[in-house]
Amino acid sequence: MTIADILKYPVGYKFGGCELEIKHARKLRNPKDKGVWYQEVTLVDETGEMPADVKIGKRNPLRRTAEIHLIVAEIQRCETGKKIYIDQFSFPTQSEPDEWNPLLAPTDVRSRVKCWLVAANVEPGKNTDLVMTNLLAFAEHPMLEKVIDSILKG
Repeated sequence: MTIADILKYPVGYKFGGCELEIKHARKLRNPKDKGVWYQEVTLVDETGEMPADVKIGKRNPLRRTAEIHLIVAEIQRCETGKKIYIDQFSFPTQSEPDEWNPLLAPTDVRSRVKCWLVAANVEPGKNTDLVMTNLLAFAEHPMLEKVIDSILKG
């Protein structure tokens, strides 16, 4: 469910099950309820933005650019139109291993290791022409590929 969809519903409509990003997070406030804190935020997605009041519970403020998963929310009226009152929320977690894979392609890893090995052979204070000639010869050397293989295999 997007913010454009939420704006179509009437005041008092209860919903949940959508993920939105926090664009702005303002100060916490603690009304008469002991131990319950509220924070005013602006939620955003690709279709728009909307103000919201979030019931936090503990004094642990939400940060901007965080994503929250709405579990129980209600549309309420405010001075500027509509806002969302979020009673329960959670932070989304990665459920599928294919969603984000930080591993580089094997060719990328191999080229980075080769670059590090060649750069490690730079000797300061030497003639740059001689250093470049030696580095190019070192980078082309077949023994370097064996060293990279042994590093990658552990």
